Amino acid sequence: MRRKWQPLAAASSCSPARAGEAAACTQRVALPPPETGQQVLLHIESNGGELRVNGTLLALPASTRGAGADITNALRPGKEQQISLRAPNAARALAAAWCEVVPAHRITRLLADTVPTAEALNVTVTANSPGEVEVELRDGAQVVAAVKGAAGEKLWLKPARPRLWSPSDPFLYQLTVRLATGDSVTSYAALRTVTVAKDARGVMRTHLNGQPVFFHGIEFPAIETAPPPDPAAILRLGFNTVRLRTLAPPAWYSACDRAGLLVWQDLPVPVSRASALAAVESLRVYPSIALWTLFDEATGQEALGLDAARSLAGEIARLDPARLVNGASGWFDTGNGHVRAMHFSPGPAMFDPGPRRASLLARYGQLPAAT
Repeated sequence: MRRKWQPLAAASSCSPARAGEAAACTQRVALPPPETGQQVLLHIESNGGELRVNGTLLALPASTRGAGADITNALRPGKEQQISLRAPNAARALAAAWCEVVPAHRITRLLADTVPTAEALNVTVTANSPGEVEVELRDGAQVVAAVKGAAGEKLWLKPARPRLWSPSDPFLYQLTVRLATGDSVTSYAALRTVTVAKDARGVMRTHLNGQPVFFHGIEFPAIETAPPPDPAAILRLGFNTVRLRTLAPPAWYSACDRAGLLVWQDLPVPVSRASALAAVESLRVYPSIALWTLFDEATGQEALGLDAARSLAGEIARLDPARLVNGASGWFDTGNGHVRAMHFSPGPAMFDPGPRRASLLARYGQLPAAT
């Protein structure tokens, strides 16, 4: 049985950043050691850094998003444990962190992709050991589809009357997954497709669930210290999309899923093949994300090389066929991806739609302040 703790709360102490180093923050938390056969995972969102538990230095990947860091062997007898983090925005990362007690044989990931016809879900359950899984899809209390199979293989869930997710109806199915060895998790999934296709006049357009969609949104800049905007507030302003320049905490993407806010997600800077593919693989569980932007105004594009940039855009499209790819936003267009994106200030202006790609205005406005 899994046990989950609420966020650790604010750090009890923080030391100021020194030259060339990030600030270090410490939190003391009541956390009893696990029982035999259990492990403790620390879920913390940090762009790298140094993690210590009771003084023991632990490996902290660039993102522990989803999987969590195993801190079991660093726990000491008694309930009080000391968790320290030296990283950019360490105080905020610790305040949002949480711990989870899990069985040794457990589910590690759940991915649900909509099939191109939008009538079913392909669900893949990943576990840290081989085993049989059972998956139920629910609409409230009613089970609308169920399947059994092996961990790691694609399983088909097809409700009799599919209900599609959209900004006007952000409907989410509930998922229950059980591992034969006893572990179980609950999550959610959405049926929705995002594609580029010709409209009734033969013009290449972006489509949501087979119907032309106009992305009407705002851009949130790359400010590491600022929390991302409230999805509900953006919708109240009359927009249906936000372009996000940095990665956000998982709870924010879940809030977009529930609210019905579409997300254009820029990939981490500096762009590398490893960082881009890791971000896509991590975030493709959120149905609100509709488009990946690989390069913003050539930032990192020349360093990677145009041929490598073109290849990477194709690789992302193959890895995640459920979303659109913007290979270059507002700069050196390499002719690939699903869209051709213009930046024009003050604008607006757009490229003419091509024979196989839609045209987007990815940034405009940015008027100078009056003096």
